[in-house]
Amino acid sequence: MIKGREIKAHPGAIYSSMMATSMIVIWAPFFLTIFVAQIAATATAVENEEKTLETLLTLPVTRFEILLAKLIGSSIIALLGGAFYTIGYYFYMQSFTFGYMQEFGGAALPISPTPESYIVTGILLILSMIFVTSLGVLVGALSSDVRIANSFIGYLIMPVMIPAMLLMFTDVELLPLPAQIVIYALPTSYPLIAAKAMLLGEVPSVAIYGIGYSLIVTLLVIYIAGKLLAPEKLLTLQYKFMKRRARKWKILGK
Repeated sequence: MIKGREIKAHPGAIYSSMMATSMIVIWAPFFLTIFVAQIAATATAVENEEKTLETLLTLPVTRFEILLAKLIGSSIIALLGGAFYTIGYYFYMQSFTFGYMQEFGGAALPISPTPESYIVTGILLILSMIFVTSLGVLVGALSSDVRIANSFIGYLIMPVMIPAMLLMFTDVELLPLPAQIVIYALPTSYPLIAAKAMLLGEVPSVAIYGIGYSLIVTLLVIYIAGKLLAPEKLLTLQYKFMKRRARKWKILGK
């Protein structure tokens, strides 16, 4: 019995279908945000390594316009890559669940996302992409080369991956309070929550509140990124990071 409708099928088939669909709607936004962060960080690090970022910052263009161009460019590339990845991942999962789906007799599960759920999920996904893109630009700007930027990106992936893994197998309300606070504190968690609820045509109230919260946090990160995109600040911060990194390797070498 799903949403008041009786489904005459093996419980394993229903579970397999719902699980596969849940994995797709969780992993698609997750990998999309990861693509955005990697593209933004790598592109900015390449400019930094080739010394073109400093030249770009000396042009008669505001730092906000430069940051906005990087955000839009990285998001477009990530959207294309994420779309192709989602399609491939969907067919990959279908190859495992095709045998179970035959037990439904051609009937589909009563999964009917509403237009409101699509809109809320889309807004949250866009805000999440802008958020991680801004972080990616910061990582790339503070890295002296691409290798360092890629190593720093790993620290950004973990806060996004952990909520995705938790939301795939359980609900946020069932988690301990500290885990809920961590998940709700990350703007990247809200599109995953909305996408999971979208399967049943629901729009959770936490997703609505998450739009305002994600917008505030995203604007704050953009403001910080815009302030740091100055040649003097970048050189100072890069020198501090390189000095700290060299000290760390020296300690490990001993």
